[in-house]
Amino acid sequence: MLVIQLVMFFIVEAKKFIFEYPQDWVKKADHHNMIFLNNITTSLIELNLVVSLLPVSYPTYGIPRNNTSNPYLSFHSYENPSNIWSYKEAPIKGLYSIDPKGYGGWADIAQNLDKYKSEIEKIQKPDDILEPYIQQLKKGLSKYKQSKAKVTLDDGFILFALQVRTDSVADHAYLDVVDVLNEVSLFAKKFQQKVVIKL
Repeated sequence: MLVIQLVMFFIVEAKKFIFEYPQDWVKKADHHNMIFLNNITTSLIELNLVVSLLPVSYPTYGIPRNNTSNPYLSFHSYENPSNIWSYKEAPIKGLYSIDPKGYGGWADIAQNLDKYKSEIEKIQKPDDILEPYIQQLKKGLSKYKQSKAKVTLDDGFILFALQVRTDSVADHAYLDVVDVLNEVSLFAKKFQQKVVIKL
């Protein structure tokens, strides 16, 4: 239902819809990703639209999409014309972001939070909604491959989850990650703490 609402909002008088899909998702045939792709495609077909499926390969961000009058759902993109929206897999397995502006710092909610505040405030019991996903992450179920190694750490450490400097979202960083890591290390040394860096 949510997908159909999104599509209805996105389409005004369109007869054709352009939908990019990552070839790697199809090759790997991940259960969650295949359900997502099938739901979008099926919803578009049920609306009697001609659907143009465009296979894409990584990386897809930073690549301008051709301007078209047709609604267009692009994979992992940002700074597109108004009729081209972006989607990508969220870090939490089975969740996806769909946004008119992009993802991360480009996302509409990141740029226009006030527009969303009233809807966010209507959410009842957010902890109940988040709990299954918290448990999922604690079990190591992420879109990112997790190490099978069991690591036991002593109490008293500072965790620094490293953001790759070349990741597109690093464009929105206020500070350079190496500078931050240097400051964290000095702080840890001063207070005799260990620093654990997650790569």
